[in-house]
Amino acid sequence: VMQMDKDPAGLQGASPTRRISMEEVAQHASTADIWMVLAGRVFNVTPYMEFHPGGKAELMRAAGADGTALFRELHPWVSIDMIDKLQVGILEASAPRTMSLGTGATARSPAASPAAAPTAAGAPEDRRALSVSTWTALPLVDRKQVTLDCVLLRFDLGPSKVSGLLPGQHLVVRMQVKRGSEMVEVQRQYTPVSDANATQYMDLLVKVYPTGKLGPLLAALRPGVDRVEMQGPFGDLAYLCGGRFGLGGAGARREVAVEHVAMIAAGSGVTPMLQLLRSIVDEWRQGSQLQVTLVFCNRREEDIIQRHELELLASEFARRFRLRLLLSQPPAPDAGVEPWPRRKGSEESWAKVRRLEGRISGEVLREALAVEDSSADRQPLAASKSLALVCGTEGFNDAVSQGLSQLGVPAD
Repeated sequence: VMQMDKDPAGLQGASPTRRISMEEVAQHASTADIWMVLAGRVFNVTPYMEFHPGGKAELMRAAGADGTALFRELHPWVSIDMIDKLQVGILEASAPRTMSLGTGATARSPAASPAAAPTAAGAPEDRRALSVSTWTALPLVDRKQVTLDCVLLRFDLGPSKVSGLLPGQHLVVRMQVKRGSEMVEVQRQYTPVSDANATQYMDLLVKVYPTGKLGPLLAALRPGVDRVEMQGPFGDLAYLCGGRFGLGGAGARREVAVEHVAMIAAGSGVTPMLQLLRSIVDEWRQGSQLQVTLVFCNRREEDIIQRHELELLASEFARRFRLRLLLSQPPAPDAGVEPWPRRKGSEESWAKVRRLEGRISGEVLREALAVEDSSADRQPLAASKSLALVCGTEGFNDAVSQGLSQLGVPAD
């Protein structure tokens, strides 16, 4: 739309910065005429309706209203500037209208008041929904199927509450499972994929294995009816912002500052990486030069969680984010369709996206760690300025750890 039409917003010479009242925005709320407010800017998204991946119904949720919270929730890594040619004006200062996320909870745009945004670590005790010493039963308010075997669950933290977790930390979920004639307690660790500073809600991405003990039970929960007991935060790693990470448990934590983070994940092991990326993306938009390489390993193409969002992120931040998609069972070659490894992108070191086939190997790890610094002459970055994060099955973690050791990367 942006490239095909010289005037997609229909301005006809009018200024895209004229002041527009909320009342005027509200007049454009039909399926044939949709305006919405995003981060204080007014957009005419009517020309985009036929191209929106979510269809017209998703756009109508914010028709004639402020859709900032909804946009940030559904597209956390997409810059609003990507649709700047659809801008028709600037919203006049007035009371904001908040769109429901369809879950009974609401979300506030991170861009609305950055100075007032709560920090998970700095929030007072009475604002933290979770505790490391007691179990808290959180109500499920929404459930969404993400892939064939992954569901996104949203839980209500309570008014003005934050989870209390820093990016990189995890929580523990427990449920009672019937085993024979007895009920047995089962616990599992999960890392939220929602913004660590999100108020009133928290999202968990759950991989559902047919023989899993907890995943199928979580996937079968009923929004508005069921609650789940949780406890946290836990974990020996936490992102402190600005390329600084806290390593080690309580009382033994030390900080390291890096210029590059290599994230190596398999399957649902990508969830802690997604939460870290949320925080890092916010910093990128403020000028941070921290570099990230994500090696995301899956069996099949349809197993890639958040693929569209990750590829958009790689396009928007091409010099700071590299995405490597590795499939052990790539799609079979088809007539007229390029084989998986050669689809889109190139073989350059800083290609936006590279599609690989096979299993994790020393070659893949070596390329993931081979980055350049941010200087004008782009010198190779010293290994001491990189941090490798690994998350997957036990066998995957062992294989990656062994590969990193062979490359001279010390374990921490």
